[in-house]
Amino acid sequence: MHVCLTICADDSKFLASIVFKGNKKTGKLSPRFLNKLVIPENVRIFSIHSGWWNSAFDQFWISETFDERHDGGTLIRASSREFRKSDLLENPGIEQVIIPARLTGTYQPLDAGVNFPLESYLRRSYHVWRDDLTAVTKSGYLEKPSRQDFIHFVSEAWDKIKEEIMDSPEDLVASFECSFSSVEDSFTEE
Repeated sequence: MHVCLTICADDSKFLASIVFKGNKKTGKLSPRFLNKLVIPENVRIFSIHSGWWNSAFDQFWISETFDERHDGGTLIRASSREFRKSDLLENPGIEQVIIPARLTGTYQPLDAGVNFPLESYLRRSYHVWRDDLTAVTKSGYLEKPSRQDFIHFVSEAWDKIKEEIMDSPEDLVASFECSFSSVEDSFTEE
């Protein structure tokens, strides 16, 4: 399972993308299962064979996410073999900047301004869920959250990030400015 969150410097957010492990043959979740899910308005659900973001899925996600409305933007991403330079970003005029390996914390302050609070909200949602549900499996282990529970955790946390950004939009803008200047400096110093 993988979650991708995309946020703009103007404090607008894309839908949270959740990737689940799908059927072994097709890579998709069964329609019967999908029909049972309650998917909030701020979440999109995808599925692939492995449940992990890979380069083929990345190309699909880019084509589904970006269009001419995003012309002239920049997509800042952590270094990963899955995030290759994509020709799909050229059409809508989006520049992709890859943060060098092991430098995400230095060059991407959004890790502290967005990712850290989001992970805290996810943990809090899980702990509240766990406090309310103490059921155990036949083997005696605590039951794990369902996909529906996880979707709810992500949706709730992503909504809270919006509230936090609205309280201090200047922090978000400063994070983007810091990210851009740090990345530009690292490429021009060499």
